[in-house]
Amino acid sequence: MAGFLALRLEVDLQQRLEERGVKVSWPDLMRDLKQVQSVLLELDGHI
Repeated sequence: MAGFLALRLEVDLQQRLEERGVKVSWPDLMRDLKQVQSVLLELDGHI
């Protein structure tokens, strides 16, 4: 099941990038996505 989901996400992402005219190889994209980080931000006591 996880393999199918990963493949579905890859196909969706490639399709969206193509629609926007973004030309990038899959290995380069994966390398760049490894740099993405998330941060929790608290503002006035709310996350």
